[in-house]
Amino acid sequence: MVGTGIGSGLAVQLELLDAEACALREAAVAVTAGAVQVDEVLRAAHTLDGWRSGEALAQCAAAWGARLAALATDLDDRAERLRDTAGNYRAAEARAAEGFRLLLPAGQVAGPGR
Repeated sequence: MVGTGIGSGLAVQLELLDAEACALREAAVAVTAGAVQVDEVLRAAHTLDGWRSGEALAQCAAAWGARLAALATDLDDRAERLRDTAGNYRAAEARAAEGFRLLLPAGQVAGPGR
């Protein structure tokens, strides 16, 4: 858990960021799978060629497919941002730990109550 600022009360649970990133990625995959089913609707619409309902169904399916593709992209982007955020926190922690290690005399260990 990362805390920032003295007494700020802000705590970041990196494992939760990682878990949410995975959940968003899984949702994006599921939405993409659903978008594939739109192709079946488009094929069905083509069996109605010449009918106004066939054209309307094709337009609706195409619009729905575009919405699903946009949603999947958005979910992927958000998952990547969460992964990047967790990575940035980890890198900041590592840099801070290295900075403290360089400040302390060799062999001195810092810890609670020391």
